[in-house]
Amino acid sequence: MNQTSTSNQLNRESRLVSWLALLGIICAISGALITLFRTGFSDWYQWNLIGHALVGSVIVLPLSIYTVIHFRRTVGIRKPAILFSGLLASALIFLALGSGIWLALVGSEEAISWVTNAHALFTYTTIALTLIHLVLHRRYRSVVNRKRERVFITVNKSSMTNILSRGIIAYFLGVAAVTLGYGYYYQSPKMPIPDDYQSDYGEHPFRPSQTETADQALVHVNQIAKSQQCGSCHEDIFKQWLSSAHRQAASDPAYVKNINLLANNKGIVATRYCEGCHAPVALLTGELTEGGKHGGIANTPAHLEGVGCMGCHGIESVHDLNGTASYLFSTKENYLFDSTTSALGQKLRNFLIQAAPRKHKESMAADILSDPRICASCHEQFMDKSMNNWGWVKMQSTYQEWLESPFSGQDNQLHSEQEVTRCQDCHFPKVRANDPSADVTGMVSSHRSLGANTVLPMLSGDVEHFEKTKQFLQSSKLLVHIDKPETRNLVTNDQFVDQSLNRSDGENTPYFLYLEQSASLSVSVTNRLVGHHFPAGTNDINQAWLYMVVKDGNGRTLFESGALDEKNFLDKQAITYHSIPVDRHGKEVWKHDLFRMTGEVYRNSIPSGQTDINSFEFKVPSWAKSPLTAEAVVKYRKFNQRYAQWALETPNPGIPIIDVARDTLTISLREQVDATDRSNAGE
Repeated sequence: MNQTSTSNQLNRESRLVSWLALLGIICAISGALITLFRTGFSDWYQWNLIGHALVGSVIVLPLSIYTVIHFRRTVGIRKPAILFSGLLASALIFLALGSGIWLALVGSEEAISWVTNAHALFTYTTIALTLIHLVLHRRYRSVVNRKRERVFITVNKSSMTNILSRGIIAYFLGVAAVTLGYGYYYQSPKMPIPDDYQSDYGEHPFRPSQTETADQALVHVNQIAKSQQCGSCHEDIFKQWLSSAHRQAASDPAYVKNINLLANNKGIVATRYCEGCHAPVALLTGELTEGGKHGGIANTPAHLEGVGCMGCHGIESVHDLNGTASYLFSTKENYLFDSTTSALGQKLRNFLIQAAPRKHKESMAADILSDPRICASCHEQFMDKSMNNWGWVKMQSTYQEWLESPFSGQDNQLHSEQEVTRCQDCHFPKVRANDPSADVTGMVSSHRSLGANTVLPMLSGDVEHFEKTKQFLQSSKLLVHIDKPETRNLVTNDQFVDQSLNRSDGENTPYFLYLEQSASLSVSVTNRLVGHHFPAGTNDINQAWLYMVVKDGNGRTLFESGALDEKNFLDKQAITYHSIPVDRHGKEVWKHDLFRMTGEVYRNSIPSGQTDINSFEFKVPSWAKSPLTAEAVVKYRKFNQRYAQWALETPNPGIPIIDVARDTLTISLREQVDATDRSNAGE
């Protein structure tokens, strides 16, 4: 390479090196500050993080150009230490930049959190190697200068000092100015309670719901109706939630029918009672007053959200276990532009969450989410005089049922030694998902919140969710068993029998029934693995029952209980597991209009770990052919036929019926012969 060419390359390097040094030092200092002050997570910290990413992105192109020019010119210098330190520093700095770009685009996912540590390690190692490389260059330069050859760049120290000092000062002053400007011009949206806001149930803005917020302030819609924003990162979880009953808590046609019934009878203010759990967006944003829209009204934010992401993740604590939305809601705004609807603001917020997810995880994965008490806030329910004009009435009690179950670890004196199965373990089990919140094994908590609602997936045509719900119901949590019959009027014989000849072990003792005799079959239904009573929840409109049928060898029916008639109404004599609420006049409250409820005249359910036993009596006719086949099935449908016809406004709602548990027993038939006659005939 001639002297002129070398001189030109040196000049190009000289022009780049000052600016590269400036950008590199800003990256190093801002990165160090990010590491040192990340626990505070202030606005200044976040703007510095944005600046760090911006400067890191800007440096890539000029650094690449400089690296090519520098190595083309110095490739002939045969000094192993200089060459090795330079090559290694170059490799590491591009690894640092590459990992930084990865963090900016993908984020610091939990499953690959090591990338963040690698980025810092690459950066600090690069700085150390660059300093070593410069020291080695300086030593070698003194030798080369004796030969009067120009092989090193020359930089005006005064000029470079000015560039560095002014550039660094300008960067941090810029960050400070932007921080102050953001704090001045961008304020979290405030929602003062309007003067015409109705307070029919006292001064508390959310009564008769038990919901609380800080200072009892209303919440801006952008601070709670943001599930779509969450879904932009958590795509798999968002898809799970879309199928869930939580998502459809306000748009469920049956709920729409009931909330309109309540509004028409007691006014929109009374709908706060239901909306705290079914449509928290409507409640917390102050819609539930004269002129507002409740969650049952189509295309409103509350209707579209149902129980959205913030409906659960916005809960700060549960203040009591009486339910009826007994939670404290917090907006949990930690990131810049948390409530913005602008495209740029949302991109900046998402970048910050991806680049620094720790604060997001702390606030959105709070300890209360793994505590069964959060479920109690809505799955416990009561009605008081303000709603029914009568008095305090306990209604749903799923959390209390769980506490009394073997799964809570608190059902006996050895509870401290028992393993606890929480609500979340059954209804939010771990599943594999491609999600930034997935753990190191690629698992997340399923947000389908599977339960016993088969109506919603049926109405929406969501076959996948329906099948998963069916599998959930049929997962052997409930067992049904037909006991072997004890035959009445057994044949007796007065002749002596040596008992040593009886080889029966008791378990295999033959059993049978006689023709033309009355028979009794005992059927036990055991709540084996349900963590609360079976059934649970809205037992006034749920319908679970025990179906029993006995047929002979030709398939002819001898006995049947729990059948449906031609209009799909259940046999009134069937053994059912449900409740019958009544109003003050003793009339059945069958439309789920619970604001009329003052008590119950019937409730039948099976507590967790316990068994319900029923006997079925029938007569075996003379024409029956052996063997008999007895079949017992626990059946379930989300709505009884009467309510379904009313709520869904159709004479043929077609509510799916799920066979939850089944057992069969084959029984031999015999003709009864008098033992004395048989003995005389032998003589």
